Amino acid sequence: MAANIFVITIFFGIFFIYSVHGIEGAENKPPNILLIIADNLGHDDIGSFGNADAKTPNLDQLSNEGMKFTRMYSQPSSTSSRAAILTGILPARMMLSQGWSGFSDFISPAQNSGIHPSEHTIASLLHTKQYHNAFIGKWHLGYGPHGGFLPLENSYQSFYGIPLTHTDACSANPQSYTNDGYLFVLWLANWGISWTVLIVFLTTFRFFGLVSGKKMVIFIAVMVTVLGVVRLWFMITIANPMSCILMRNDQIIEQPYKEENMTLRFTQEAIEVVRKHSTLKDHPLFLTVSYIAPTIPCFTSKFFKGKTKSCYSDSVSELDWNIGQILDSMKKYKLDENLLVVFTSANGHITHHGYPYKPVSKKIMGFKQKTSKFRGGMGTELEGGLRVPTIIKWTGKIPENTQIEIQTTTMDIFPTIVKIVNPNRLKAIKRSRKIDGKSLLPLFEDPSISEHHNHIFHYCDSQVVGTITYEHLKISMFTGIDGLTCTGEHNNPPLIYNITADPREEHPLPPETYDELAFIITRDIFNHQASIDKDRFSFLDTIPWPWYFPCANFPYCSKTIDGDEEFSDLNLEQL
Repeated sequence: MAANIFVITIFFGIFFIYSVHGIEGAENKPPNILLIIADNLGHDDIGSFGNADAKTPNLDQLSNEGMKFTRMYSQPSSTSSRAAILTGILPARMMLSQGWSGFSDFISPAQNSGIHPSEHTIASLLHTKQYHNAFIGKWHLGYGPHGGFLPLENSYQSFYGIPLTHTDACSANPQSYTNDGYLFVLWLANWGISWTVLIVFLTTFRFFGLVSGKKMVIFIAVMVTVLGVVRLWFMITIANPMSCILMRNDQIIEQPYKEENMTLRFTQEAIEVVRKHSTLKDHPLFLTVSYIAPTIPCFTSKFFKGKTKSCYSDSVSELDWNIGQILDSMKKYKLDENLLVVFTSANGHITHHGYPYKPVSKKIMGFKQKTSKFRGGMGTELEGGLRVPTIIKWTGKIPENTQIEIQTTTMDIFPTIVKIVNPNRLKAIKRSRKIDGKSLLPLFEDPSISEHHNHIFHYCDSQVVGTITYEHLKISMFTGIDGLTCTGEHNNPPLIYNITADPREEHPLPPETYDELAFIITRDIFNHQASIDKDRFSFLDTIPWPWYFPCANFPYCSKTIDGDEEFSDLNLEQL
C-alpha cells in the first residue's frame, strides 16, 4: 500500500513539474517558427478583426485555430517597429528612435548604421540552438558599407528582399510625386525667396561697387556647391528609384525592382526555403517573411487587381492568399507538426501619404475611409497607428479560437520565442539588458489572465514618452496632429481616455477624477526615463555618404532580371 502511494506521489509530482514548466518544456523538441509581418495593415483590416470588404479566409482560419490579440501595440514607425519585434526592446534603448534630424526611419542605403550585429535578436539566439534562419522581404534596419547591417550580419543564413522600404519612388503608380527631383524642386521653392533676396542684394552691392568681384565669385561658388550637395543628398535617399533594391543574400539582383509581383516573389522564395529545409531533419527552421503589403503606395499583381472595391482591399486579399500558400507548403513538406506561427503587422494603416502629407484618396483606401474603428494611422500614437492585428498559433500548445483583450505589445514576441527555445539564455540576457517585452507563455496556458502589462510606454519616435496605456486607460502627453505628426502641443495635465468606451480617443475624461493616477504616471515616467540614455546619438541621424550607395553596375546603378517570372510553387491556377 505504501509503495502504491509512493508511486502515485511520484507520478503527480512529475505531472506537476511538467505543468508548471508547461510550454517551456517544448525546448526538448524546438518548434519550427514562422514569423509573418505585414506592412501597415490596420487593426480591423482582416475579416476576423472586423473587415467585411477584403476577403481574408486564410488569416480568419488562422485566427480560429489560434489566439487572437485585439489590443496588441506596435511602434509608430517602420524601423522602430521591426527593431522592437526582433529584440523585445524599446527602440530608444537601441539608438533607433528619432533624433535631431527628425527622421524616424533609415532614409538611405548609404547610411553607415543599422541594428548592431551585437544586439540580441530572435535570430541570434535561435542560431545558438542550431536553427536555420531565413529572412525574406522588407528589412529596414540598416544597410551599411558592403551590407554590414543586413540580415546576413544579424544571424540569418539567407536573405531575399529589400533593405529599405517601399516608397512612391519604387512604384509604377505612385500615389504622390515624392521622388528625389520633386523634393529638390520643393526645397528650392521653400528657400527660393531667401536665395532671390540674397542674390538681389549682392548684385545691387556689386553694381554700386560695395562688393568686390572676387567676393561675388566666392558667393556663386558657395551657392553652386550648396545646391550640388543638396541635390546629391536627395539622390542617395529613398526618394531615388535607385534605392529600390532587391537582393539575394549580399548581391543586388534588381535595381530598381518592379513592384507588381513583389508579394508573389516573397511567397515563392518562402516556399523554396521550406522545400529545401524539409530535408534537414536535425535543424529546426526560423522563417521570417516581412511583406511590403498592403502599404501605400498600393500595388497588387494582375491576379488580384480589381477583385474588391479598392486597391487597398485587393492588396489585403492578395496578402491573405499568399500567407495561405506558405501555410500549405508547411503542411505539404511536413513542417507543420510542431509549428509556431506568429502573424502581426509592423504598423497600423496609413491615413496620410506623400510630402507634404495629404490624406490617402478614397479610391485607394475604399472601406478604410468609412469603417475604421480607430482614429489615426502610422506615424501617430493614436490607436489606429499603434494597434495592430496579431494572431499566434501553435497546435496543441495554444487553445484554439481564443481572444486576448488585455494590452500586449509586439515587443513580447522576442521573449516569447526565446523562452520557448532557450529559457536559460533569456534569463541570462535579462540580467545584463533591459527587455521591455514580456513572454506571452502565461497567456497561452491561461487566456483568462486579467493583466499582462500594467502599463506600456509609447515613444513618439523620439526620446520623450508621448503616450502611456495603463490598463483600460490611455494617457496622452501630447496632442498629435492626425496623420501628420506624432508629437504636438504638450498636454498639462495629460489627456486621459477610456479606450474601451472611447476607442477613437475623442472624449477625454475630466482630469480631476484621476488625480491619484496623475501622480503615479508622473512617478513612473520619471523612473522609466531614468533608464533611457537621452544623450546618445541616434543611428537614424547618420549622414549618408555617396560612396556607400549600393550600385549594381556603376555608374548606372541599374539591373533587371532577365526572362519571365515563374511562380511554379504557387497555385495561381486557382484564381
